[in-house]
Amino acid sequence: MGPPNNTSTVPRAVTTSVSVPAGNYTLASMVDVGNKAVTWVLNPGAKITGSDFINGRTTREGLKVTHGHPFGVLDHAGGFTATIGGGYSDKAAPLAGVASPAALADYPNYDAAALIGAAYSYPALADVASAAYGALTATVPLLSDEQRLRLRRGMIIETKHVPAFIGVVDSWVHTATTTVLTVKDGWYIYRNSSAGTQLPANSVGLRLSPVTKIWGSNFVTNLTSGGAAKQAIGCEISNRNLRSDSGYDPDVDGDRVWGFLAASVAEGTAGHFSSQAAFIARGWWGYGLVADNQDIGYYYKTTGAAKTAIKTRMAFGATIMDCEDTTNGRRYRITGMGDTAHGDPAVVAGSGRSILFHTSGLGAPYDARINATGGSASPGQGTLVFSAVNNVFGGTVRPTQDNVFASGSASFRWSTVFAGSGTINTSDERLKTDIGSIPNDWLDAWGDVEWRRYKFTDAVEQKGDAARWHIGLIAQQIERAFAARGLDAFEIGLLCKDRVMEKVTVTVEESRAVMEDVEVDYLSQEIGESCIVQRRAKRIIQRQKQVNLPIVDEEGEPVMEEVLDPDAPQGEDRRRIMVPMVRAVPVMETVSVEREVERETDGWRYGVRYTEALAMEAEWVRREMKSKPVS
Repeated sequence: MGPPNNTSTVPRAVTTSVSVPAGNYTLASMVDVGNKAVTWVLNPGAKITGSDFINGRTTREGLKVTHGHPFGVLDHAGGFTATIGGGYSDKAAPLAGVASPAALADYPNYDAAALIGAAYSYPALADVASAAYGALTATVPLLSDEQRLRLRRGMIIETKHVPAFIGVVDSWVHTATTTVLTVKDGWYIYRNSSAGTQLPANSVGLRLSPVTKIWGSNFVTNLTSGGAAKQAIGCEISNRNLRSDSGYDPDVDGDRVWGFLAASVAEGTAGHFSSQAAFIARGWWGYGLVADNQDIGYYYKTTGAAKTAIKTRMAFGATIMDCEDTTNGRRYRITGMGDTAHGDPAVVAGSGRSILFHTSGLGAPYDARINATGGSASPGQGTLVFSAVNNVFGGTVRPTQDNVFASGSASFRWSTVFAGSGTINTSDERLKTDIGSIPNDWLDAWGDVEWRRYKFTDAVEQKGDAARWHIGLIAQQIERAFAARGLDAFEIGLLCKDRVMEKVTVTVEESRAVMEDVEVDYLSQEIGESCIVQRRAKRIIQRQKQVNLPIVDEEGEPVMEEVLDPDAPQGEDRRRIMVPMVRAVPVMETVSVEREVERETDGWRYGVRYTEALAMEAEWVRREMKSKPVS
């Protein structure tokens, strides 16, 4: 019959066990066991030919448990179960532990598991409010009959002092009214054993055999200096999917194939509370988590607005995220100080590094972009380009250094400047030297300069006769007028002349990953009038093409690794074989791409400093007015 401590009304098979002594046995057909759930207890010396015909579960004493045809629920669906806690002495395996056939109909899957570890929390053996303490003893009210039967040497005692004292039961004596517990070596302060043994104060209670943390499983590996092993894996979970593509969406309840599941009840389930973490990597690890060549390395989904996909808590200056594309040297980094870095300091980025923004939904390569190019060994020597029809700033825009950088250039000018007031020019006497009157020969040369009306040629090309008239000065005329009197209008500060730059498209060679089309299965869902129809379909996606390259040592010899033999027949013990180690690397190609760059031309563009010119005009007018008699 079914194991005790199981209140489920799901029918259970009649169970029994058969001992098989050492010897040779041959099975040619399935053993008739009268439809019982039989456990065959095999002596280590029992050799069975045709073991696939064993009908039921096998266990080799001290070696292994095998259940070739699991069925039903609870113990029948499991291979081996280890249970601790809860006060259970013969607890059924928690596999599809439903209460009735009706509940089983609502269960999403019919599970079977090779190894089940179940841990249940339970109260301390005794929880007393007050105790009397000696250097090696704790005296408490007499334990109950059941407590005395369950008392064991080696149990832990934790007192209720703050901080607590810890002791280990070595022996005990029961009197008519008390139980005197003797502890090994004495009492130690919790997390302060270096203080030595102490005497706890009386009249404070204790807990006898409190288990404060339970584990469903705990795997430990130890690589020792004298051992032959060079590698250690705490726990390997290997899935081999020989059935069908399980699809990309883990939310679809279809052909799920998962390597690891940390399951809990749904948020908000009555009587339950949230748990802290599904996975923790603690201690000295090179990597906390490694996803090696997966299509998606990390996936997070939530329907709550108050959720956080990634949260880090770092020491000052630590790197939060470091993303590197080894095929082309592209890199992205976020530091704990909130800094982000785009690109690799040691890799030239011919096309620059960009941040692309998509806001229109109309399929443009980008709706706005920030692009960085160029640079040198000194910080801040590159070019930052904002590509947007409108660049709006909500505060003051200023340079990083005073009186060093220009706004615009001779080749890239602002067409129009709208301002609420005019520009303000520095006129502090303390910042000037060689202050003096404007020489008359400068003013005489200025008198030869004529103010003119004109139209800009690019405006005429765009607007024709509708192009506006402008009034101003001609830079080359100023240059000639001053040169005729042996003066340099550039030195005086009336003129400037800059090399004209142009944007040209050049062809450069770049390395990039080769992409290939791959057909994959996926589950699609279509919303109908009364239901959602789910069906399996195929689609084409692009993936990086990869090639397997052998790994060799310094001598050029293949590096070998141990793997399961893929050719071993199903149902047999899978043997391991040594094969050459290979690693998938992306296939790269060199392509010619067009890039837009700026370069100097042979041309020059003249400019007039109108602040200087208007000041010269005002002084020339003042001189001329003073030289004429007052009528």
